Amino acid sequence: MRILGIDPGSSKSGYVLFDNNIVDSGKIDNEDMIDVIKTTDFRVLVIEKPVSHMLSKYIDETLIAVGRLYQTALDKGNCFIEMLTRDDVLRALFGKAIRRKAGTPTIDSRVIKVMKETYSQEALKGVKADAWQALGLVTAYRAGR
Repeated sequence: MRILGIDPGSSKSGYVLFDNNIVDSGKIDNEDMIDVIKTTDFRVLVIEKPVSHMLSKYIDETLIAVGRLYQTALDKGNCFIEMLTRDDVLRALFGKAIRRKAGTPTIDSRVIKVMKETYSQEALKGVKADAWQALGLVTAYRAGR
């Protein structure tokens, strides 16, 4: 089953297209991400749902981007849309939501570590930046099915 995972941002989004392995990944402008949704064959869209503890000075732009990406997938049709919070991903990967404490690795670096333990080095070639978090979304979705 082809799954498109998106870690949305205010102007750029990380993504992974997955079909039993990583088919494509990257971090691109949100306008280009809309084109990817329109032109790519996938059955499931998994997109990170921003929550209140993620507030930043760019949250308004990120929420608008999430809405536009979600609406584009709805308009396209023929796909299931799942929105997962960062805590949903952490529960799927670690069995619980975790918070960063001073002096410990970042949450993102922990997710990357799990992805490196889950997938082969060859499969991960080219995955970088926010595509790691998009892969975490796909992995969490697959774990919850």
